[in-house]
Amino acid sequence: MKSFSGGYAARAQANVYRGAFELPAATNGVTVSVALRSLGEQQWVYLNGQAIAQNVARAAAGHEFKLDPALLRPGKNVIAVVATPLAGGRGRDQGGQGGAGNAPTVRIVAAPDNWMRSVFNGLTQVIVQSTQQSGEVTLKAGSPDLSSNVIRIQSQPTALRPAVQASQP
Repeated sequence: MKSFSGGYAARAQANVYRGAFELPAATNGVTVSVALRSLGEQQWVYLNGQAIAQNVARAAAGHEFKLDPALLRPGKNVIAVVATPLAGGRGRDQGGQGGAGNAPTVRIVAAPDNWMRSVFNGLTQVIVQSTQQSGEVTLKAGSPDLSSNVIRIQSQPTALRPAVQASQP
């Protein structure tokens, strides 16, 4: 936003502040809002030449306006604020805050992509509990979208470790 100094802003009947922001070509699901701190006692806010707020009174907390998607365009969008000077000659050069530094903040919020949970990375881990008998362990895996597969593991009897033997009934 551009503003004037040298006492001009405090003597004028109204001050005009103008700024621009860029939007991508595809704006589906995008919401745009502008947060405006008070630039004067009364403000009129325009987006691309169309009024979006009129006679907005000064407020300590400021104002936020959701912008109509019909007024937005891909590429450069212009926000203009016409504001009456702050009461009491409190322009920037008289020690007040004036309009400088209080430029509107444009907030562009895009909808997130559809979230999809996916935990399978193509690897798997299988734990086989022993029955203490020898034989063949067969593991079959399949899915409608994947080819089926079979793994055969030949188990053999072995002596149990002492820690395992102690816990057996």
